[in-house]
Amino acid sequence: MNPMLPFGFKENIGFLTDEYNEAEYDPATGLSPERLEEEISRYPDEHPQMPLPLVTANTFAYLLDNVQLSLNPHSIFPDKMNVGISYRPFASLSFFGKLANQQIRKRTATLLPEEWEKRALAAKIGLSVPGADFWHAVPDWEAVCKLGFAGLLARAEEQRKAFADRGELDEEKEIFFDAVILSYRAAVRYLERLAAYAEIKGMAWFAAALDFLAKEPPKTFYQVCLLSFLYLNIGELGVEHYRTNGMIDRMYYPYYKADLEAGRLTEEEGDEILRFYLMKISAAMREADQPIGLGGLLPDGSDATNPLTWRILEIYRELDIHNPKIHFRWHPGISPELLDLVLELIRGGNSSIVLINDETVIRAYERIGIERKDAVNYLPIGCYEPVISGREDPRICASWFNLAKPVELVLHGEYTDAHRLLGLPKTDPEPATFDLFLYEYYRTLDAGLEYTVNSIVEQMKVQYLVDPAPFLSGSYRCCIESGLDLHNGGAEFKNTSVKCFAVGTAVDSLLAIKKIVYDDKIMTLRELSGVMKKNWVGFESLRLTVRADREKWGNHRPEADALAQEIYNFCGKRLIGRKNGLGGVFRMGADSVGNSEIYGKTMGATPDGRYAGSPTTKNFRPETGLEREGVTALISSAVGLDGSLFLDAAPIDFMIHPTAVEGERGLLALRNMVKTCFAEGGFAIQGNVVSAETLRKAQADPESYRNLQIRVCGWNEYFVNMKKNLQDDFIARAEGIEGTV
Repeated sequence: MNPMLPFGFKENIGFLTDEYNEAEYDPATGLSPERLEEEISRYPDEHPQMPLPLVTANTFAYLLDNVQLSLNPHSIFPDKMNVGISYRPFASLSFFGKLANQQIRKRTATLLPEEWEKRALAAKIGLSVPGADFWHAVPDWEAVCKLGFAGLLARAEEQRKAFADRGELDEEKEIFFDAVILSYRAAVRYLERLAAYAEIKGMAWFAAALDFLAKEPPKTFYQVCLLSFLYLNIGELGVEHYRTNGMIDRMYYPYYKADLEAGRLTEEEGDEILRFYLMKISAAMREADQPIGLGGLLPDGSDATNPLTWRILEIYRELDIHNPKIHFRWHPGISPELLDLVLELIRGGNSSIVLINDETVIRAYERIGIERKDAVNYLPIGCYEPVISGREDPRICASWFNLAKPVELVLHGEYTDAHRLLGLPKTDPEPATFDLFLYEYYRTLDAGLEYTVNSIVEQMKVQYLVDPAPFLSGSYRCCIESGLDLHNGGAEFKNTSVKCFAVGTAVDSLLAIKKIVYDDKIMTLRELSGVMKKNWVGFESLRLTVRADREKWGNHRPEADALAQEIYNFCGKRLIGRKNGLGGVFRMGADSVGNSEIYGKTMGATPDGRYAGSPTTKNFRPETGLEREGVTALISSAVGLDGSLFLDAAPIDFMIHPTAVEGERGLLALRNMVKTCFAEGGFAIQGNVVSAETLRKAQADPESYRNLQIRVCGWNEYFVNMKKNLQDDFIARAEGIEGTV
């Protein structure tokens, strides 16, 4: 028996797909989640003089020392801990994470009461929700793999001693190092405790692996895969979400290759490990799916893909799962055969893959002063957002900003809570020309961006005071070398991102105003405002006329495309490269994630034909049902924008009828679509190959379509598990693209 693979995948699959939801925790191994929460909740009040980083580290250690354990005897990655996570419909935060989240909000509100009140108002009106973004995180995976738990602990201990020997260990650094060391000692104890339990359960092979990883960095392919789960599960006990497992093909390949060459592993055994690895991620049901990275360029400019890249994709196709999702870094030198494999997966229904353009990402980094030699080491995290691995503070979602909200504010010409928030006077209720209306739009947009940026800066000033991150910081070499927590300026690159979304709603509404009020003079602006307040009731004919107009975003129409470019260039000048108060700068993105629904609920009807409370447009998508000119026109509109503006992601979502990409000719069409998109500077592309007929059948007969995946935004969902209104939106979009190419 291979100690790295004591049993096979196929005969155990029935015990793996829902293992987290069905886990049985041994009460003899620790305290219940309720008891742990009670003990940990009291700790800060019982230690009022203790610095917050040490409070965080001590409660973290108490949890690891006392949490209940579970081992699945049917998995080679069997460990789980009982921290009160619910797994329906996806994994919730642990109770420790929920508690940390509550404490962050409470501390921020206490330190910045006025700012917190303004933030609540900005959210209420659907403008933006500025913050410091503690929720997206990523460790330095390369350091984790290279050093292991014991090595990371030893590095922190050695650096603490070096500071002390030089007389540079001031109170702040002493607290930082003590918190890191406390955290990593607790992690090592957890591995030792888990190993002892594995022995009791008769899983000596697993105990041996844990004993090794408690003392040494990984040496084998199995060990490095196991290490990633151990580190992820421990690190995600708090509020931070580790939003990728890293570029796993390049990180794990040296171990895989060494095992094959030494005869420790056959290729089939390697495939078996990958099956268990990918299914473990799937079963954990992390919200928005857990990313893994593949492909891309190496620092010397060569292709990073290797035989493991191929095996991961083949096993992923075999398992037919959508979690993990795959960030595939594309560059012009990528193997055509490998690109075809990726595209075959997408057209075959495995659409939980986004292709990201290395050259555009690198160019966007250069725009904010980061050289190519550094930018090439970027790692996509979250939905698609790049960070420089192990060096950049991943503040990828400090706020979303609703580009359509200023249209609404100017249209109604009233003095509102939004004007008070932004320090704006009442807008001109009846601008005489469309250019004057646009002037008011940009003035309001500028004030909204200014408020959002300033609020983020204020909140980031107190981020270490509300959420120190000793365990996460301990993986970063720059944090250890500086003696500073990641949330206290310890990263080398301290950048922050704002995402400006709903461009389709904004552009189409502005052009509708131009046509209705200024060009065709159908009614005055005040009269149009009244129509919007009535939610189009009594004006359905006008609404249909507006929607029938051809000048819509995403259809490669000159006026719409030019206006979108103007809006994003304006936002880019206000945001990109602006100082964030921490020694870094602001970046910009354009994706919406689920905020098109959230922000849309706060808005009234808009002149593009949208009803009150309906979603705004998503990502770069046109309004649902108005994608009349097909995917080629959509891509042309999107790549007309300067891709280097969008370091924080700007995905193009395609939907294509299956008949358009059938056979070799269809695969060639997909390949040319991707190459053309990226040759023109597109940032990322993702999408669905599906027909409206299939979606309607799945809605009517969900049992027969349980595995039908849909790319929602930065993640996939099974269509039959989606809410009906979301299903209807995708059906409407699929109906809208039929007959287009």
